[in-house]
Amino acid sequence: MPFHSPPFITNTNTISVLMSKVLLALIPALLIWVYLYGAGSIIQFFLCVITCYSIELLILKIRGKAIRLFLQDGTAMITALLLAFCLPPLAPWWLSVCACIFAMLLGKHVYGGLGQNIFNPAMIGYAIVLISFPAEFAVWQGSFLNDINIDFKQAFGVVFLQQEAFSYSSATLLSESRGQAIPTNINWLEQPSFYLSISFLIGGLFMLLLRVIQWHIPVGVIIGLCLMVFLAHSNETLLDSLSFHLFTGATMIGAFFIATDPVSAATSNKGKFCYALMIGVLVIIIRTWGNFPDGFAFAVLLANLSVPIIDRYLKQ
Repeated sequence: MPFHSPPFITNTNTISVLMSKVLLALIPALLIWVYLYGAGSIIQFFLCVITCYSIELLILKIRGKAIRLFLQDGTAMITALLLAFCLPPLAPWWLSVCACIFAMLLGKHVYGGLGQNIFNPAMIGYAIVLISFPAEFAVWQGSFLNDINIDFKQAFGVVFLQQEAFSYSSATLLSESRGQAIPTNINWLEQPSFYLSISFLIGGLFMLLLRVIQWHIPVGVIIGLCLMVFLAHSNETLLDSLSFHLFTGATMIGAFFIATDPVSAATSNKGKFCYALMIGVLVIIIRTWGNFPDGFAFAVLLANLSVPIIDRYLKQ
């Protein structure tokens, strides 16, 4: 009788399929980002995507890997988009290129490539350039909500020719409030961060619905953040503080798109929740007493360091 192989169970959730779903979830935020910041944001997106794929291609060729297979998995695209969201829309071209190089080299391939990195690659690239070039992050481009609309010629001159941009730039809400009391009675409809946070929340719920991610990490991050806000702020400013920390900075993109990286996060459900709680707590500690306005990248990287211990004591 002819030999018949067992009825193996096939899984259609390949890496490229999962990354395609993540990319779909990022589309609302991408559209809002381009609407708010215009030409500068488009230039940054293309610059990050081209650089990430170029570095990926070069390293795969040096390592003798299957170039077509790894270029099509979509991980370089997601890393590029996350970096573009983190960088100022009018950041100089060399800052974006450096962030992408550090992300792909030190965050991914130095550990062996796809599936073997212990840190979130995008956060490695972002953290290195943030520490090395803090002045470039001090001022952001004003948004369309402030009646600031920069065309491609102006944006190209700022990004590639280092032309002056301060005449149409402003500090972020987190930067303005750093070292001061949490602002009250914020009109969130006038804040770009509010619309971006809502769009990331919508994308995150979309991924939960498609089971791309599980609830443990985003819920854990938000609970850890809210718990620290409750402990660190008075009852009179509690609601203002909660809304401020939830709808500014990288809270929503971090909770749903960065902390949920399946490679660098904890593996068990209990471990994921503890890992996420740690991130939420560290974000408020860094924002309140640290030297950087946001701190989400550093919180994620510190939690990444703790994953081996978490996985050891909270096994699947």
